[in-house]
Amino acid sequence: MSLELNEADMAVVKLGKAVFHSQRGEVPVRFALLKALLTGPKSQSELYYTLNSIGASVSRQAVFKACHILEEAGVIEPIGEGKNKVYRLSLAGKKLLAFLYEVAEEAGKVG
Repeated sequence: MSLELNEADMAVVKLGKAVFHSQRGEVPVRFALLKALLTGPKSQSELYYTLNSIGASVSRQAVFKACHILEEAGVIEPIGEGKNKVYRLSLAGKKLLAFLYEVAEEAGKVG
């Protein structure tokens, strides 16, 4: 069995980096953003206020960057354009979160 990373492996790595990257041991902003989108589509401004209301202490620039990275990874998708643009979880994003919570539950880490 070869341990070389193939295209599918690299896609998984990209998703992991997109969702779980954090600085200085903070709550991963991207994961918090995904969780905020579980309640429905939100603009970057709404995400900024939502994340700060839960104590994430995040800048508008960090929200912009997180949205860009998560969109590029295919975990969220934009609806609309310009000032009317909002983001929602993509089908892949919903499946990813469901899978992660299932694994954590099986490991006895949640629930």
